[in-house]
Amino acid sequence: MFHWVYEHDLARGRRPGYRPNAGGVVPAEEVRCWIDEAKKFGVRSIVCLLGDQDLTRYTDLPGGILEAYRDAGFEVAHVPV
Repeated sequence: MFHWVYEHDLARGRRPGYRPNAGGVVPAEEVRCWIDEAKKFGVRSIVCLLGDQDLTRYTDLPGGILEAYRDAGFEVAHVPV
């Protein structure tokens, strides 16, 4: 799910609930599992590159995905691509 680009400094990973060619809302439980895995991997901050269209996949979360990241204790930057 995650891979270190620079060991313990920079990792990369797919967004929660990513499936090629799949649309629809990502369930909150799937995001919670992703967050748990990110913490276990050692992620401390997230740079979210999702555009507005992809952010709408997280309406199952109060406040959306960015707020879920913040509520989980991550430092969050949003740079829509």
